[in-house]
Amino acid sequence: MQPDVISKRLKISPDDYFIPHAPTGIRNGKVVERVDSSVGIWALHGMSETEPIPMQIKKIVDKLLPLRYELLELKNSGLKMEFFCGYFSSTILGDIHLSSSLMEEIGSLGIDFDLALYFTLEE
Repeated sequence: MQPDVISKRLKISPDDYFIPHAPTGIRNGKVVERVDSSVGIWALHGMSETEPIPMQIKKIVDKLLPLRYELLELKNSGLKMEFFCGYFSSTILGDIHLSSSLMEEIGSLGIDFDLALYFTLEE
């Protein structure tokens, strides 16, 4: 499905989108080259890299909650959806706390949550 079709169904614009098999896409409003062009991507980002991750997740969830039925229709049409969160850190210390109410809201969207942890350990 084309990104503009998804945007029209949801009535919001993505931060990133990539059309399957196209050599370029849009990331943060700029044209970029693609590494893997076999899949399409329609993505929303957290609002600020300085805000705690749970707050960023909550803001995206709050945007998507009113659209849960549209999301379900898109999912039932065969689109693969995931709520992806990338956590980048220069230390292995720290934690990410998601409240049970936030996890319940994420679950109500019917979208799997994928948390990827990336650590760049300094020597």
